[in-house]
Amino acid sequence: MRSLTCKEVLQHLVEYLENELTPELHQAIQGHIEKCPFCQRLIESYKRTIALFQKANHIEPPEGSKERVKKKIIAQMVKQTDV
Repeated sequence: MRSLTCKEVLQHLVEYLENELTPELHQAIQGHIEKCPFCQRLIESYKRTIALFQKANHIEPPEGSKERVKKKIIAQMVKQTDV
């Protein structure tokens, strides 16, 4: 599989972190992340954000808000990369 861009990695970020990709695409993304400090920082930031949501589990967010927040974060990351 060809090398992926940061933008392509970010478009598949949620599926990557939730292990929902084909083995080939997962491996391609993993290879990119291993070589890209920018994507490494973004993924760590995303993971910290999710961890904060999980810590606040005593507060019940509105239906679908977690998915909307994920999509907005990823869209903003993609917009900022333009790689």
